[in-house]
Amino acid sequence: MPELVHPPRCDFPDALHADPTPPDYGYAVEVQCEKPWHRIAIMLAGQGYTVTEISEKLERSIAHVSILLRQDWARKRLTDEMMKAGRDELETILKGAGSEALRRVITLSQNAESEQVQLAASREVLDRLLGKPVQKLETKQDVVFTNISQADEEIAKLEQEEKRLLGRN
Repeated sequence: MPELVHPPRCDFPDALHADPTPPDYGYAVEVQCEKPWHRIAIMLAGQGYTVTEISEKLERSIAHVSILLRQDWARKRLTDEMMKAGRDELETILKGAGSEALRRVITLSQNAESEQVQLAASREVLDRLLGKPVQKLETKQDVVFTNISQADEEIAKLEQEEKRLLGRN
């Protein structure tokens, strides 16, 4: 019977992404149900802890943690947690900088030496407050049908042209 723990196949001892269970061992270990410690392990992996560190913190074997973190659903959850954490961090930074940026734009709209800068800053403030103005969009339609039979004839001509171009005659 093969061992559960295999040496890593790369230079990184805890390279999760490069240490999948190879199919040539003749078995696949699949975790059937999620347990509370699984979520904690995934969160710790997302924070950068190694498999060894996670196993020590959670008092689980390295093999159990390694097998858990190789599961497709665990990798997806890990990716989701990391994306969410990154997005939350960016949102926090942007929200913190937003009020200062708005104050600066308002100051520019009132005190800039150039009237062009004042106008541009004033537009930015208005766009943030009221939204950008609606822009008019004009279209020109060349084909006007007065009845359904004309439309059907035009569709038949276009379908015939399509067949000819595709070589389906």
